[in-house]
Amino acid sequence: MPTAFYYTYTDQSDKIVKLNLVDEIDNYINNPNIELTYKGRYRKDYCKDEKIYHISATAIDLNNHVMLKAVLKYVDLANTYNDGNCFNLLQLALNNYYEDYEDDVKKEKNYETIMILLEHAKNTNYNSATDNESGGFLNTGYIFRLMIKHLDNYDDWALFDLLRKVLNPPLNNCYHYSIAWSYKKVFEKLVNNYLEFINISDTKSSIESAEYFKDYEMREYVTKFLLSKNITF
Repeated sequence: MPTAFYYTYTDQSDKIVKLNLVDEIDNYINNPNIELTYKGRYRKDYCKDEKIYHISATAIDLNNHVMLKAVLKYVDLANTYNDGNCFNLLQLALNNYYEDYEDDVKKEKNYETIMILLEHAKNTNYNSATDNESGGFLNTGYIFRLMIKHLDNYDDWALFDLLRKVLNPPLNNCYHYSIAWSYKKVFEKLVNNYLEFINISDTKSSIESAEYFKDYEMREYVTKFLLSKNITF
């Protein structure tokens, strides 16, 4: 199951975002000699992608749309960024959206943050095929996998559809984990509405994964449901 995630930043990137210091973004990212600290302690030299991430992630977490739009011109969404269990950018935005789902004001701000990321994806012709499971500023395959529990909780398929249309990710991971993690409502929705985007031949391995997680009822449930739709695997 998904584990805890975090995002990385420095004292300097935090200050830049909180004070709306747009003019300092370029120096922070491109100056190889800039000294960076975290909670007052000197940290290692960060590569350019990491420094882009610092400002982008902080802007997303604070819903600072001015700074997010300013830093995104440096962001190639298909570039790999991976630091252990770091949020990727879209994952962080979605995480905040769902955490604040019951707060209409915060939810609206988080939604706008997601829209800014999607607009950048469209404007830069982002292709999810170039992103992968190892990282990426968006990492769409992983994103759709993690959305499963929220789809089960909130049934928010409008956002799912919007993300799918803009990012055009393969949905096999989403289908696989809806079975492996026993999210029956999501599994049924995917079969009923997104069958053309998933590979039914993966069903057997998905059921085996569910059994690995000690759910021995999914085999019968999935088989019966698919047979009721005249679907074999």
